[in-house]
Amino acid sequence: MEQLTPIDYAYVNGDKWECIGTGEPMPIFTYNKVANQHLAKVYKERQLSDPAEMQAYVSQQVRSPVFDAHIKSAIAQLKKEWKEENQDWVNSPEGIEERLQKEPYFIRAWYERRVAWLKRSRAQKHSDAFLTKTVKQALLRLNETRKFHTVRPYKLLSAYYQNLYPHLPGMDKPRIKTLANEIASRVSELLDREVERLGGMDKVSEEAIIDVYRMLAAETFSLRVNVPGWQALKPKKDRWGYDKLPPVEPAFGSMARMVSADWWERQLWRLRCDWREDLFRASNQVHRKTHPYISQDGMKEFTEQRQRNSEFFRNHELEDEDGKRSSLQAMVLGSVSNPALRRNELMTRMQGVEFVAQERGDVGVFYTITCPSRYHATNHKGRMNDKWDHTRPPEAQRYLSKLWANIGSKLGRRGLRVYGFRVAEPHHDSTPHWHLLLFMRREDRKEISRIIHTYATKMDNAELVPDARARFNIKWMNPSKGSATAYIAKYISKNIDGYALDGELDDETGKPLKDTAKFATAWASRYRIRQYQPIGQPPVTVWRELRKLNNQLVSILMQNNQYNPKKPLLADKAMDSILAAADVGCWASFVDLMGGVLTPRENYVIGISYEDKAELNTYGEIVERIYGIYSRIVGEDSKICTRAKTWKIVPKKADSTAAKEQSADITDRGSLAFLGGFAAPRSSVNNSPLAEILNKSGRGINRTAPTAQCVFTVGKESITANDDNSQPVKKRKKKQLNKKVLRVITDGISSVNTGLMPEQIEKLATDGRLEIGSERYFISLNGKSLDGGRRKQSFREPKPPVCVPDSPPVTPEITRLTEQLESFHGLIELTGITTPPEALARQLLAGKPLILRDERYYLENGVIRVIRTAAAHQKRQQVVAAELQKEEVKREEKAASILVRVEKMRKGNS
Repeated sequence: MEQLTPIDYAYVNGDKWECIGTGEPMPIFTYNKVANQHLAKVYKERQLSDPAEMQAYVSQQVRSPVFDAHIKSAIAQLKKEWKEENQDWVNSPEGIEERLQKEPYFIRAWYERRVAWLKRSRAQKHSDAFLTKTVKQALLRLNETRKFHTVRPYKLLSAYYQNLYPHLPGMDKPRIKTLANEIASRVSELLDREVERLGGMDKVSEEAIIDVYRMLAAETFSLRVNVPGWQALKPKKDRWGYDKLPPVEPAFGSMARMVSADWWERQLWRLRCDWREDLFRASNQVHRKTHPYISQDGMKEFTEQRQRNSEFFRNHELEDEDGKRSSLQAMVLGSVSNPALRRNELMTRMQGVEFVAQERGDVGVFYTITCPSRYHATNHKGRMNDKWDHTRPPEAQRYLSKLWANIGSKLGRRGLRVYGFRVAEPHHDSTPHWHLLLFMRREDRKEISRIIHTYATKMDNAELVPDARARFNIKWMNPSKGSATAYIAKYISKNIDGYALDGELDDETGKPLKDTAKFATAWASRYRIRQYQPIGQPPVTVWRELRKLNNQLVSILMQNNQYNPKKPLLADKAMDSILAAADVGCWASFVDLMGGVLTPRENYVIGISYEDKAELNTYGEIVERIYGIYSRIVGEDSKICTRAKTWKIVPKKADSTAAKEQSADITDRGSLAFLGGFAAPRSSVNNSPLAEILNKSGRGINRTAPTAQCVFTVGKESITANDDNSQPVKKRKKKQLNKKVLRVITDGISSVNTGLMPEQIEKLATDGRLEIGSERYFISLNGKSLDGGRRKQSFREPKPPVCVPDSPPVTPEITRLTEQLESFHGLIELTGITTPPEALARQLLAGKPLILRDERYYLENGVIRVIRTAAAHQKRQQVVAAELQKEEVKREEKAASILVRVEKMRKGNS
């Protein structure tokens, strides 16, 4: 009998997903068995001999509602039987544990450790309870989540990869690259075949090109990848109901992407990361008691990606058309990509909006809007939420965005206007919620709050009885208790870098806000959620371009000796006033001069001008870039270019000569020197804790720095009766010290005149400390004691000096000597010493001289004397003169800058 029902395609059953693209798909009959059984029964009952009559009867049966109902009933029965056969593991702890072993390692590892600990430390009933409750629920949630981690059926690409896609979250970068190459080649083959069917590219009409694009888009959609340009090229109807032909130009760039392996690699990697994070959330591994905001795996990938980006910035430069180069790393750190600069800009804008509200007489209200419980994978205590419907954080963000759009429409119909800022931040289970600081007229405050409350609590409002604050919260801003900027500053800082939040704890996780800031940044990056959004304000891009333009104009005028702070920089008075407001960093003046808050974007005084790039992008498209600014009042003739140079990223030039000089400088000056300085050791094998530091590379000691990074000193302290360090130390095997390294260390210790015997110096160098009678000697690295025998030391980047409890007190005599040492110009910079001046003062007070290169410092009658060679004396005079000249230039520049800002503020106020 001819097959009449649809056919699904898939790979042969079994674990064949590791072999990608090894053969053509083979048909499997998912629904055909049910259909064939029914039709065979009908054929046997009717015994129709005429084939034409039989074909007509079968067609009638296939189209009949009775046959359709029979098919659905049979499919439901088959699904029920499959569920009973494949989910019998839920009935016993052994079955659950066996089912857990089928999960990927990154999912089951946490549960395996927990189960092993319970079996080892607790009774059998505790491990069984954990398996039958927690693990069982997590596995069932994983099964439901994986229903969304598959292809969309009934397309050719989905037939090839429907058994492969569930394994996507467990793939690494090389695996994703291989898969991307194969998919891109298959899409390219589909495109070539379709164009050949239409008679070649020369004979293809615009309608046919759109049809080919939509065919490829359907195949791409089947792999859960969003198609570029779909909104512009999807089928649309005109006003008379006919198909409207969209412009064909975007189709070429979109099809070029769909046949690009690089584009597919980026899309698949994003899909892999999203699905992987979904599995972590479903298995209850993202919450306040494990890892808040984002999984540990996701945080690790985010950190590694930032390190790779930083390495790329260090190894590349920017080059303009003239061949001049600039540091790419300096450019990045000087932009809003720098968290500190981004935070400062947000605070400036927030304070400016508050000043505008005070001038208008508006009041501020702080709102918090949260998603319904169905969006939360975990409750507040870290337990799995039974109401969760497996929605993802981006879907929760879209819910909040749609909610705010409805609120805005309602406010617009009522004639109510608000402006301010919106902050999106995560709950501990990575579900987003919004904080809004809105300004409005005092008489509209209650009505606006009532409207926002109505929409925020509209969905699933039965769960909000009797208290709706779990979904919606409101706080009136009271100027007597603090400004609105001060209130929202915490939410800005806690989601960027945790600045000025020492000692503050997160309400979601109970952990320090300074530590959770990086988790919030990683969360926003992983889910591509915009954290900060201004409402009813001018675009910040104009602000940034104006500040860039001001710096360029002032630099050009100063080079030509034509700069006059009293003269305007732009011919148009309105544009020059806005330029002055942006330059002095006054967001309130900038907003007022641009047209004020709640002004339509097209009515602002200054807009951004764009131009087409001279070069096409990778996909053959013409791309726009920012040209500069222009006045909407004057028109296009007022265009001003703010980006005159075109930069390209190039690798850094290798400067072997400079590298050799720098390496020699480090060795000669002794980056690991004891005050007097000595050569770095060359041994590669050593067991001494001090030698470990000397021989380690790339573990916190910067060996390419031009000045000293590590300074070792020998200290002495008295042993008291209550000293914890006086407890006996466990005997250890005597560590073998390389003779060359030992000679380096002993020479350094001997140079500071400790008075120790050679055997004592060897023991001090080996163990890091030495006790003689009632005194203890120790070696310090950058002011921190090294104890190789009692505890593990950390040799990371030197931190700012802190007050050590057991350090000797600072006496007035030491303070006086410290001031004298600091009075020697360029002492620290010239010698590369990072030892605190108090330590140097104590050494002088003990009668021990300081030997620094060609200079010798000693104490005579309470005054520090210095003996220098003629060359050192001349060099010291040059250093002092250069510092004085530098200070004079800074004072002149600061005075000129103050005059410029005062004059521009005066113009802006007038």
